[in-house]
Amino acid sequence: MTRAELRSHFGMVLQDTWLFEGKIRDNLAYSNDRITDKQIYEAAKAASADSFIRTLPDGYDMLLSQGG
Repeated sequence: MTRAELRSHFGMVLQDTWLFEGKIRDNLAYSNDRITDKQIYEAAKAASADSFIRTLPDGYDMLLSQGG
């Protein structure tokens, strides 16, 4: 496999992440009052975060301080 071919299989997206003061659930809903818990859990699973969140003392209701 050539270096160019190998590199064609990878991509990178640079982005800053922000967590707001409040519950993890609220951060995932991001001010969407119509989002369901099921949708929140599915989003967390898609981001590979669900299993980690569930290990926290209060899970999705864990309070985050300002800046996460």
